[in-house]
Amino acid sequence: MFDWRYWRWEIIRNVPLAVVVALLIVTFGWMGLNILPPKYTASARVVLERQIGMVSTSKVQRSSEEMQHLQVVVHTLKAAMNDIDPKAKLAEIDENFDLKVESSRDKPTYLFVQSTMPSPAAAIGLANSLATRAMAMSDATQQAEIDRSLTKLRTVLAGNLNRLNLVRETLSAHLSEAPTTEIDDLRARASQLRAELLKISADTPVQSPALKKLYSELSAARGLYSDLHPKIRLIRTRIARSERQSLVGQPIEGLQKQLHDLEAQVIAGRVFQEKSHQLEQEVGTANTATKRAQDKLSSAERLSESNRMQLKVVQDAALTGRSQEEIRAWLLAAVTLASLLAAIGAVALRIRLDRHLRHPRDLHRALGLTPFATIPDLGPSLG
Repeated sequence: MFDWRYWRWEIIRNVPLAVVVALLIVTFGWMGLNILPPKYTASARVVLERQIGMVSTSKVQRSSEEMQHLQVVVHTLKAAMNDIDPKAKLAEIDENFDLKVESSRDKPTYLFVQSTMPSPAAAIGLANSLATRAMAMSDATQQAEIDRSLTKLRTVLAGNLNRLNLVRETLSAHLSEAPTTEIDDLRARASQLRAELLKISADTPVQSPALKKLYSELSAARGLYSDLHPKIRLIRTRIARSERQSLVGQPIEGLQKQLHDLEAQVIAGRVFQEKSHQLEQEVGTANTATKRAQDKLSSAERLSESNRMQLKVVQDAALTGRSQEEIRAWLLAAVTLASLLAAIGAVALRIRLDRHLRHPRDLHRALGLTPFATIPDLGPSLG
């Protein structure tokens, strides 16, 4: 049978304990809520877009390339944030923000930026800053890769340009030393001099009577003697001396010198023409190589630009989750409920562990005896 008077007395006796326990738990809970700083979470979403040039590439390959690119951007961004505050640990930096890459076959590749800060403005500002830095690092990373891939082509183009300029300068310097007279004119003048020399050489012996007499004596002597006979040798010597004497006063030596000069000029002109032709061929070859290198570089640049990946913010930074006021209200309610449960538990535990004999059932429980009667407590006035 339920003894209401007994339990009322137990409740009244344990009310102070319950109040103390509840107040202690509420106090410590309130202090904990005030000590722990509030944290606001903001998130932004950035999408990776591709140019039209990658339409022919399969989605699987594009997703793999996009994931690798965004992973590089994420690691670079985390390293950059660590460089801003070198004393901060990486775990502390990761607590302030989080970067996640998500991709699927039917959806674009996204970069989710999430920041957690003590104030709403700081959380939104950090998320926006991370999104902006991610876009800048994406462009810088791609530009560095493009520059590395185009360095060889640019080096080849620079070498071809240097070669072309050098050959052009050599050709210009060579043309500045061109002969003043055309080679055809020199050849015509040389032909005229040769004709004059032949005419002089042919006409001079016939016009001399002494030479005619010596030639007739030589013919008569050959009929009598051999060519090795001293008389024939003497006649030949006299013929040679007469020819030299007959040529005295003629301009043959000057003409021969002029002819030699003209022939030297003709040879120099021919060498100049061959050298000019060779240099012109080298200029054409260098120009062709330069144009080919420029075309390759332009094609590579267009291909790189068509395959460039671009990050674009599709969702600006905004606070996510419940507000801190609502969270604090729920936490305070939880602390209050916990304090009530703790107070009830403390009272129940005290009653359970109490070994005093306060009821006939306590006597039976403690000694195993069944009481026959009870004497009521009449109070101090009747005692």
